[in-house]
Amino acid sequence: MWRHRERLYYTFPELMDFYSISRAVLDNRVLNGALTAHTWIQPCCAEAIVEMPSGNQILLTKTDKIWEGYGAIYPNDYRKILQRGCAHLREFKGQDSEMLRLKNGAPDIMVHLEDIVILARDRDKLEEYFGFSPDVAEATVEVLGRIAPVKRTAARADPSFRHVTFEDEEYLFGTVQAAVVKQLYDSAKAGDPWVNGKKILGNAGSEGNSLRNIFARKKNWRKLIESDSRGYYRLNEKFVASVSLSANDHHPSIG
Repeated sequence: MWRHRERLYYTFPELMDFYSISRAVLDNRVLNGALTAHTWIQPCCAEAIVEMPSGNQILLTKTDKIWEGYGAIYPNDYRKILQRGCAHLREFKGQDSEMLRLKNGAPDIMVHLEDIVILARDRDKLEEYFGFSPDVAEATVEVLGRIAPVKRTAARADPSFRHVTFEDEEYLFGTVQAAVVKQLYDSAKAGDPWVNGKKILGNAGSEGNSLRNIFARKKNWRKLIESDSRGYYRLNEKFVASVSLSANDHHPSIG
């Protein structure tokens, strides 16, 4: 679990291990521009170049600066690094549409494959892609005594299964998570409740290979989804038998 939010970056091996994904998945995300790779740049002389539209023309503004920090790598340059293991770079992506280019006379920056990291803010985008969503804040109630049996909240879900309630647990799911639950529900109603985990993830549009990682940040998710320990999953039979689907079930949006 990523508990240390103060971290600035994560290495590729860390992400691969935590999400149970291959290097190729991360590489493809970087190459298609969906994920940004960074490397640390030592102090150097550079110019910040920004394109400014002016009528039918594009004007370039240049500002000299001493630059130090994490530089974003262009996808084409990342491809060179993948092919050769390293590459001499002179241009990096700055903030917004800014490009950072080394000044004439400044030496190239050698970037090796092992130098590349994913910043924390970009890792959050990766989690969104895999279907993670922020945990719902929880409240703790101290039970001092009972004078009557506790009545559990009825099982219910919206048609998309992004908002599910079962045995007093409320789940707010991301897109991939909700697609997984809906598949399991549809299979259960069709009389074939046990479904292969990798097949579920593929149908949900996830490139991950483990439901455990997809739902890792959802407390008590195993109360809702059961495993046979051989790669097959099903919804809790009590949930399937008692759930009420409501098109009017209101819930906050989650990204």
